[in-house]
Amino acid sequence: MKYARHFVATDLVCFGELLWDIYEDGEEKIGGAPFNAAALASLTGIRTFMITAVGSDEQGKRLQAAASEKVPLLCQINEHKTGTVTVTRDKNKNPAFLIANDVAFDYITFDQGMARICSATKFFCFGTLAQRHSVSRNTLRTLLRSTDAVKIYDFNYREGISSWESLFTESVEMADILKINEQELGLIKMLYKSEESDDMVITRLMQHHNLQYVFVTRGSEGASLYSETTVLHRAASEIDVVDTTGCGDAFTAGIVHSLIKKVDEERMLDYAVELAGKVAGVKGAIPEKAILQGF
Repeated sequence: MKYARHFVATDLVCFGELLWDIYEDGEEKIGGAPFNAAALASLTGIRTFMITAVGSDEQGKRLQAAASEKVPLLCQINEHKTGTVTVTRDKNKNPAFLIANDVAFDYITFDQGMARICSATKFFCFGTLAQRHSVSRNTLRTLLRSTDAVKIYDFNYREGISSWESLFTESVEMADILKINEQELGLIKMLYKSEESDDMVITRLMQHHNLQYVFVTRGSEGASLYSETTVLHRAASEIDVVDTTGCGDAFTAGIVHSLIKKVDEERMLDYAVELAGKVAGVKGAIPEKAILQGF
């Protein structure tokens, strides 16, 4: 096993998939929800770090080099192929993803370097896709137990993740903050066989799992914030949508940025919605820094 390491002091650690998003025209963009969140948080001035894995193939070498220019990495290099996703977009610019199976990020193995990084960070962000194989899943579980960081679970459901139901219930139990989209909220209601209102389902989730916040993104309808004492809704930014890939990850980055800056809940939701809107106005999940001028 080979490693690529670059340790720095950090506010946010993201764990999971680093991959190539491959578009219909053959263009490749760096992707993976946790990496996007880390890179976007970094663009807003937050000190971030990414734990992931790529293959020893040519795609992996290029991916590691390109990603490390945006976010400090603990990037394991293993014998599996580098992760890829084929991205197609519908007439409304909404993406669909065909995700390669049995790839490098499925085999992230635990080491003490990871534990040291996670024990010192303020926020730790993770999702579902990188838990589809037991190797990365067990590593994640160990890291979650090793840190007192605020744990943000971005459900980020994708077709083809087997046993997502148990992954969700185990993950939300370990989280402090849950971020979902409207479609995922529907899945959660089916999982719990609930016909209650969205607000009531989320209230029960928060109480049962002792969550500090639940955020629901609603695409062109905006987003919602739920806390123990507050329910807020915000409309989406008025923009010309180019590509919604990465908008949810931008929203996550906006949450972390706001929590670190200790802004109030209204401004937190506004900021996350605005940042997601900025990303929707460009192709790919990670815009040039100039696009985020003023953020």
